[in-house]
Amino acid sequence: MIDRLYSESWDLLAIFDACRYDVFERVHSEYVAGSLEQVRSPGTGTPEFLQSAFLEPMDDVVYVSANPFVSTTDSRLEEFDAGELFHDVYELWDTDTDPDLGAVPPITVTKAIERATRKYPDKRIIAHYIQPHVPFLSHGKLNQPENFVLRDVDGDGVLAQRRNRLDNKLKGRLGKGRLWQLKRLLGLNAAEDMEVILQRGGHTALRGAYEHNLRCALYSVRDAIATVGGQSVLTADHGELLGEENDFGHGLSRDHDVLRDVPWFTVDSEATAEIDPTPPQERWVTKTSGETVTDSVESRLSDLGYVNR
Repeated sequence: MIDRLYSESWDLLAIFDACRYDVFERVHSEYVAGSLEQVRSPGTGTPEFLQSAFLEPMDDVVYVSANPFVSTTDSRLEEFDAGELFHDVYELWDTDTDPDLGAVPPITVTKAIERATRKYPDKRIIAHYIQPHVPFLSHGKLNQPENFVLRDVDGDGVLAQRRNRLDNKLKGRLGKGRLWQLKRLLGLNAAEDMEVILQRGGHTALRGAYEHNLRCALYSVRDAIATVGGQSVLTADHGELLGEENDFGHGLSRDHDVLRDVPWFTVDSEATAEIDPTPPQERWVTKTSGETVTDSVESRLSDLGYVNR
């Protein structure tokens, strides 16, 4: 996969965050036409992917990102410096996060691609959509503070910090699925978006919400493909566990074929333009960019489930 990022000719490279190959394979033809291949991601999470995939500068590329790990001002990654690697970086996670969603909607990414294309007509575009990663567009932001157990009641955050450390240790030992089952048996509230959906509707509801997120991203990227022109490629930074081996999500040093196997889709723009897809029902489909958000990188990562606040 890494070689293809540098060796293949593309004008738009759209990265769907946490996109499973099997779900993409099943639904993509309703939105885009082209050639699909399965490739191996160098990472099981965004940090590992970014630090492994982008090894050489891409001076002719503008990176439009809804993912907070792509930052020029507050990077947490020692071996990935977006400001040094790319001609320009649009940090949408910092400027265009929808507060009710806790993430950047796909239409906002597409509109930013349009702005970047007008400003830099001679540059290529990498667009990092956060979907199908949580939060779910069909449900909104679920990991609100009141959903957490042992919140910051002591002022200094000591209890919350201890809970977070214990929570992360248990996730590593038990996996999220078993940990969530244990918490449910103990009568503890769900703390993560996936966990909330599982408690409300089980695996079917979770997979449905995940697929809906991908459909929204695919529907939106069609406009970006038309705007940029030339050759477009759709891919992913990593996959997502949705119950395999009783585990969910990604990261935390987990490794699984589902996390590594991702799509590499070379778009046929003319054939794609002939497709007339049904718009997914999305609560945020009419949202537009422009409102400045001042929350920190840590806050944005928390909304996406990477860190506990």
